[in-house]
Amino acid sequence: MRVGLVRSAPAASFRPCPLQQQYIGITEKKAVKRFQLANEICYEKVMEYAGKHQVIIFVHSRKETAKTAKLIRDMAIEKDGIGKFLGDDSASRCVPVSPSVGDRMTVSGV
Repeated sequence: MRVGLVRSAPAASFRPCPLQQQYIGITEKKAVKRFQLANEICYEKVMEYAGKHQVIIFVHSRKETAKTAKLIRDMAIEKDGIGKFLGDDSASRCVPVSPSVGDRMTVSGV
């Protein structure tokens, strides 16, 4: 029996905007440092495209999706980069502007 990869996605000509993939290797052996480094690199890559293009981040689980989103948001707030994610309209400015405690968000401007 032979198993191969099948390309199921449509060709690039069907996409309204081109896709780009980036793979980044992390050689850190300690799990905590590796996790922190991966999050920092992810944040830097997201900030390269923030306000210009959409970004999709693939993670291992649903739980990691929420964790990664919160980490990126918190890092953006901490490093004063949150403005790149917000539009000019007043509705988008009413977003969390401080890191959350648990699953609750702190909202300002309300």
